[in-house]
Amino acid sequence: MGTDSYLEMFTLLYSWQLYGTIWGVLEATGVLLLPFIGMVFDHLANYGKSDTDDYSEKEAQSNLLGEMVLACIVIMLCGVPYLSFDATDVNFTPSSMVNSASQSSYDIASNDSTYGEGLSFSDYPLDVEVPPFWWFVHDYSLGITHAIMTSLSAPVDIREYIETLKKLEVKDPETRAELQDFRRDCYVKALSKYKSEKPNETGNYVTDINNILDAEGQNDPYWEGSHIYLSTPGYYDSIRAEVIVEGFPYNSSRDVEWDPTDPDVPDNGKPYCDNWWANSNGLREKIYDDISWAEIMHSTVASEFGVADQEDILLTRAIAQSPESFTPRGYDFNYSNSTYGNGSFTSEVNRHLKQFAGLVGGGVETVTNSVVVSMLLNAAPMAQAILLLLIVMFIPFVLLLTSFSIKGVLIITWALFSFRFLSACWMIAWWLDQNILASIFPSGSIPFTVIDAGGVTQANRNLILMYMLNYLYIAIPLVFAIISGWSGYNVIRGLQAGALTGGLGAAGGRMASGAMRGASKGISNIMKSFPNK
Repeated sequence: MGTDSYLEMFTLLYSWQLYGTIWGVLEATGVLLLPFIGMVFDHLANYGKSDTDDYSEKEAQSNLLGEMVLACIVIMLCGVPYLSFDATDVNFTPSSMVNSASQSSYDIASNDSTYGEGLSFSDYPLDVEVPPFWWFVHDYSLGITHAIMTSLSAPVDIREYIETLKKLEVKDPETRAELQDFRRDCYVKALSKYKSEKPNETGNYVTDINNILDAEGQNDPYWEGSHIYLSTPGYYDSIRAEVIVEGFPYNSSRDVEWDPTDPDVPDNGKPYCDNWWANSNGLREKIYDDISWAEIMHSTVASEFGVADQEDILLTRAIAQSPESFTPRGYDFNYSNSTYGNGSFTSEVNRHLKQFAGLVGGGVETVTNSVVVSMLLNAAPMAQAILLLLIVMFIPFVLLLTSFSIKGVLIITWALFSFRFLSACWMIAWWLDQNILASIFPSGSIPFTVIDAGGVTQANRNLILMYMLNYLYIAIPLVFAIISGWSGYNVIRGLQAGALTGGLGAAGGRMASGAMRGASKGISNIMKSFPNK
């Protein structure tokens, strides 16, 4: 038996185990005989109320017999659990993704989850018994659902990629402190020089800088690893660190502030910013090593969208989401209070307060936009597995209360199929979500359009993501529920119109007897129309 989640592998077994227990209790206590007793009294009551001779005693017996035979067939096919299957027959195959089209199929003994380990469902039944009709309904519903799911092409999981970018930050405290020093000593000075001199408009390097802007994007000057600052003379190659940096040994030709004959010369010196950033032991490598956990997924997504420099995307995002620390730099305390050259402690505090407000605003947006979707996608398969468990374990009561009629079988069948088909609804919503995201962030632009903050275009894109794409996971199952509920209601209503009491057997008996009486009268009238000889 196939399933749609790791949890359902276990709930499926437990549901049919509970079904067998409930059915056994109803059978042992004789409760299953109550519908048959009710059929007898119902037909006796209807026969006693009949004022015509058309509804004869023989016809009443025939209808009662038909209804009882139908109830017995329902019990045999839909009630008594006697088809056995082992726990090893239960399996789950995750949906395929781009660059991982071949997915392994997991069974209950070797599943890629924590279910079944320790105290979690450790006592699952090794084999259970199922009525043949519900076995057929399970396999048929699963077949239709998976046929629709596999017909959709496997897209790139862009939403997970975007969520990963949102989580990127420099976590190592030493690397973050060094990044803050680099910002202050190198990046701020280079950015101020760039804005004041505007080398992309005038100067000796206009062509080179504009070529870099065309290749790397217009945002290149606005992050610490700017290719302009690294390759243009007069920027990182001419700016030095204001503090001693570990990993860059003292160099007498560079670190001229120390007398090389002084015995107290430090082991490390103050490197130029291009070496500080780009060396093999530089800041770029330290940051990238700190966020390397995102490299695999980013490589998968970026390769599909033709993004050339994948590392720069991760670095830009991680640096942008790594707020500056309030901790001063020891003997550079005064300089630390005048970061960016404003010279005012009050202005510095105001700047950090604005940063904090921005972080709060970003947190609110994250909660409303991404966390809800992530929670829904994670909770949906669990809710589906639990609901299917509840439906299966209560099947005996539904059959009993509907007197083992076709109406009860149809209600349960439609419920099982509808909840099973939710997997296809969520797959369609997810497929639409990924493809619409790919159209919103066209080839090569995904990372930077997500990184950029502000602007009417970006605001509109965020609104689309928040208010439209998120609700696909609710809207599509809701539309299916409305359509399937309306269809099921009309089917049940049609059955009830034929027989308000007594079940389908009585209705069928009355319809058959009515048809026979009509046919008999029609033949009699036709014979009377011929002349007597």
